[in-house]
Amino acid sequence: MYDFIDINERQQNNYFPSVAMNFNGRFLEELIDGYNTLRVAGREVLSYDLDTIDNISGRDGGYIQEKTLQPRILKITYELKGKDHLHFQQQFRWLQYYLTTKDDVEIYFRDDPDVYYYGQVIEMDTVPDDKNHIVSSFVIRCDNPLKFEKQTFVEGNPSEMFMLSPFETVPSEIEIKINEDTDKIRVRNETTGRNIVLDGDYKNNDVIKIRIKADKSKDKLTKNGQGIMKDLDYTTTDFNKFKVKNKDIVSAVPSSSNLKIKYRGVWK
Repeated sequence: MYDFIDINERQQNNYFPSVAMNFNGRFLEELIDGYNTLRVAGREVLSYDLDTIDNISGRDGGYIQEKTLQPRILKITYELKGKDHLHFQQQFRWLQYYLTTKDDVEIYFRDDPDVYYYGQVIEMDTVPDDKNHIVSSFVIRCDNPLKFEKQTFVEGNPSEMFMLSPFETVPSEIEIKINEDTDKIRVRNETTGRNIVLDGDYKNNDVIKIRIKADKSKDKLTKNGQGIMKDLDYTTTDFNKFKVKNKDIVSAVPSSSNLKIKYRGVWK
């Protein structure tokens, strides 16, 4: 639980509360007159849900078959003041408007601006209709429970990964610019031994992009913007398992290729 103690901080010192939330690109404090974030719950480390076998014949203890993280739930407690009842109701409607989204949006907090969450509001507490100053709350569900660092990139062939997080992450995009004609491209994590291998017809100056977790509207593999998923060598490729972590070394063949890797560190 992260508490904001002085609810008059913004008015007295002309800046947002320490736990002010940036939701979908804007701070609510700058959008809604009289709004202040007071407390945020749910940013703490999450516990795993365990699928266990606890009664094994001839063996002490138990066995963990699988462990998973449940969706992250963020609870935001806020204050909303109106000049009068009419002004309050107008501002509350604006709050509902800005918090209503069809999909998950990017979220971060002023006291931890380099860590991002992705979620959407699923519940708002009711508020009394005879008040013009209330303290209430709403709930954000993050189906992906992980916390993400800012996207960054490394360039070079080979490249050494650098991130603050110690956990593995899937690269956002791997870009290979070909500097010689070839019929095979291989991206290899030299640290883990995992590979992505493409077989096809590649010419000097071709640009290959690999997006392992591309959404449904994007191609996972492209050559000069055109989809080439057919080029993937499934027998030698660890496509969905291709991850990187801090200090991993990643290389590309042909070795003359330019390599650029975009990625975001993750936290649990």
